[in-house]
Amino acid sequence: MAGEEKSTVGRRRLIGRAGAVAVGLGAAGAAAALNPTAAAATDGNPIVQGATNTGADTTTTIANNSATKAPLALSNSGGGAQLTLAGLTEFPDTATDPQPGGSIAVDQNGYQVNYGGLGQQYYTYSEQWSSMTVPVPPFRILDTRVGSKLSDNTDGRTHAKGAVYSGNRVVPKNSATVPDLVLDLSAILSSWGPDFYMAVQGNLTAVENNLVKGWVAVYGDEYRNTSNLNYHQAYATANFVQCQAGLSATTGAPELRFKVSSAVALVFDLMGFVVSSDHQVNRGFFAVSGVTSARAVDPDKRQPRLRQ
Repeated sequence: MAGEEKSTVGRRRLIGRAGAVAVGLGAAGAAAALNPTAAAATDGNPIVQGATNTGADTTTTIANNSATKAPLALSNSGGGAQLTLAGLTEFPDTATDPQPGGSIAVDQNGYQVNYGGLGQQYYTYSEQWSSMTVPVPPFRILDTRVGSKLSDNTDGRTHAKGAVYSGNRVVPKNSATVPDLVLDLSAILSSWGPDFYMAVQGNLTAVENNLVKGWVAVYGDEYRNTSNLNYHQAYATANFVQCQAGLSATTGAPELRFKVSSAVALVFDLMGFVVSSDHQVNRGFFAVSGVTSARAVDPDKRQPRLRQ
């Protein structure tokens, strides 16, 4: 009788501990058993699956000694996240409570933070607040001269909108709010909204058939009494331009706007973009045009920023 009672008690304990994950113990078979009720996982006790486990003010360490096997592997066959980290409501004071180099955390906004040792905190790359440069081979995207061709052999004014021309030249409208020419970038660049970085890099040229000297301004959403190019009469003048792209008021598509002081023929050659993600650049556009785009910097290889 005593032997049977001990056997029954042993079986009850086994069922009660089913689903427990214990470091160094073979608990895989217990995962299929019923989950026990929530319990505190005090020092020395196992972690219970499917339950909230609270612990003391100590660190749980999982260590192994293998050149090929990770100490911990997580999987989710249902397609959900393998791991969720709750955001910190307040960062530790690194001066009095430094974290070991290589530690990670998630801040209150959901961004991952790496601890580099010596009290330094680095943000992991995020498309919400960071940016990258995406260089492309030079591509002529605008040429207002009659009969001119772009790099993909389409008409030189294919992507130009709203301009008034006099022969080869863009004529100024002398308006404080209406641009003299709008360069539509919707075929090349995707906007993710005003909260994401989006700028264009290129070479702007006033070609030699301009009648008088003047200037050209390139801008995004608002003209602010600046110029990007000052040209001479009857001489071709060029300058590198990096400018934030604007968004169309009607379609929300990215565009560049031009303002000229006098009638002038314009050429604009794309060279790259500054964007939150290289996925904003339509590489297919350059492939169709017979131009191969350079690979953007891998966000995982970028130097992280120091948290101030």
